[in-house]
Amino acid sequence: DDYNAKQAKFIAEALEKELENFPEDQRGKLRDAYNAPAAKRTEEQKQLLALNPKVNITAGVLYQYNPKAAEELKADQAKIAAKRAEKPVEDFVSVLSEVPGTLPVTHVFYRGDYRQPTQEVKPGGLTIAAPDGQRFEIPDNDPQRPTSGRRLALAKHLMNGQHPLTGRVLVNRIWLHHFGRTFVDTAGDFGMLGVRPTHPELIDWLASEFARQGWRLKQLHKQIMLSTVYRQSSVPRPTAEGAVDPRAVDGDNAYYWHYPVRRLEAEILRDRILAVSGKLDRTQFGPAVAVEEDFVGQVVVKDDAPRRSVYLQVRRSKPVSFLTTFDAPVMTLNCERRVPSTGAPQSLMLMNSDFVLKHAGQFAQRLRSETPSDFALPAVQSLAEKYPRHGEVWQYGYGAFGAAENRVVQFTPLPHFTGSAWQGGAALPDAKIGWAILHAAGGHAGNDQQHAVVRRWTAPRSGLVAVSGKLNHPSENGDGVRGRIVSSRSGLHGEWAVKKLETATDVAKIEVQMGDTLDFVVDCFGDVNSDSFTWNVDLKLLDAQNHELDHWNSASDFHGALGVSLPQQLAYAWQLAYQRQATPEELELACQFVSQQAAALRASGDKSDHELSALTSFCQQLLSSNEFLYVD
Repeated sequence: DDYNAKQAKFIAEALEKELENFPEDQRGKLRDAYNAPAAKRTEEQKQLLALNPKVNITAGVLYQYNPKAAEELKADQAKIAAKRAEKPVEDFVSVLSEVPGTLPVTHVFYRGDYRQPTQEVKPGGLTIAAPDGQRFEIPDNDPQRPTSGRRLALAKHLMNGQHPLTGRVLVNRIWLHHFGRTFVDTAGDFGMLGVRPTHPELIDWLASEFARQGWRLKQLHKQIMLSTVYRQSSVPRPTAEGAVDPRAVDGDNAYYWHYPVRRLEAEILRDRILAVSGKLDRTQFGPAVAVEEDFVGQVVVKDDAPRRSVYLQVRRSKPVSFLTTFDAPVMTLNCERRVPSTGAPQSLMLMNSDFVLKHAGQFAQRLRSETPSDFALPAVQSLAEKYPRHGEVWQYGYGAFGAAENRVVQFTPLPHFTGSAWQGGAALPDAKIGWAILHAAGGHAGNDQQHAVVRRWTAPRSGLVAVSGKLNHPSENGDGVRGRIVSSRSGLHGEWAVKKLETATDVAKIEVQMGDTLDFVVDCFGDVNSDSFTWNVDLKLLDAQNHELDHWNSASDFHGALGVSLPQQLAYAWQLAYQRQATPEELELACQFVSQQAAALRASGDKSDHELSALTSFCQQLLSSNEFLYVD
């Protein structure tokens, strides 16, 4: 009320101020026309206001007349909205109740037309579902109860353990959820027009046990899941020599000689993708999560909320596209059971869905951040050496070039990383290694030729390496530095001395085998003063036909400690997605896939995180695989 009064006051003030712009003899008529209710204005008043639109002041245009007042009203409205938001939500439950003393009468309708009732029908059970002459009938009234008691009587009849349908229908439904198929294939029709049961004795026994044990669903689930038939593998056992092959007798597995493989239901599949990516919101209860159409017309979860699918809003006009693609029931008709299908739209959804692509990326990020440092060790050690991460081909250390050996001797990794450089310790010069430093652009030589800095590259595969780069000693002081490129296989391939200048350090081709190293060595001539240098090198790995297989850059690839190896991350992904360890063959193929994907992205000139992109593609393959989609 205070808000409305303040608004009316500001509008009245604005009106009076605006009327001052009109001749005095018109002000009264305009004021009366404005204040008159719209439905009671005369034609003259309507025409007067139409000819003078500036007088038609409303709350929506008040800012044009009094901006300060409009802002004050806007602030008040925000306070009102905040206060209203504190109001608790009122929940209502719809209930049916009887009117005391009144018994509704039920009729048979002629041809189903409710407007044409015929004979009256008394409450009771179905005649067709009762033994001859034993139809269950319910009295009109129960004198021991304040209501008719008819619903209670029907409930007791259904749950007395003797009803022919109650137990069988429930058992049939629960069996369906465990095995993907039922005893009675028409789960919603146990009548003469339905399909006959495949195992009548078993459904009878389970229904009897279900009733005898007090209709306890947990007990029924336990009974089924501890059975031999449920605990079978989906992979058929080998047929003994001379025995009949079950495939020839029961190709459809109607007699459950192995466990039937089943695809996850749509909602469970979505939840499993969220769980593997680490984003599933397990919060219980609360309002439904809204759905909406995206820019291409697909119905998606609003804001991609990661709550369990049981909390998604169900709208007949807007079924979630991902769920309907995987056979979630469309609620335009009753759905007695879900019939799984296999079609191209499902593959396309897994390939192109923003939901799947997003969570494949989050799955990949999870592998980087959560893979335990000791996961799958030492089983993957050999694979870690064979398939290093892109940055792992580089090591940063110190040592010396042995002229007699024509190789680098005494290579030792630099022990301390500052966040931007590798060096001997937290303080410089280090007591043992001196000024030896390596960073992305270059570094500083050590105190003597026994502590030359060494940037080591290890070949991840065989081929020919083309090296290009520039070594620069920028300082006006000191006696300069010397750079060398040394192969562990073929020795020295280049040597350059620089002082106050820059020189190219190109080598056309160096043959390498997987595991060979190329060392980029920089040492001082004697005086370590002002021996800072820059040396950026590009390496291209070529095949025999000069096709580029991969490439590296010493500056962009520079890194600190990388953490877990690529095979460890892939093994962890396998464990999360499939809940089992990968076999050596599977892990080898996974390493090949990710390494080749990353190499192809680098060769294409793509500027993204190549390893993460390849890892995301691998995660998407896991989420799209049959082992992920189906349950054994």
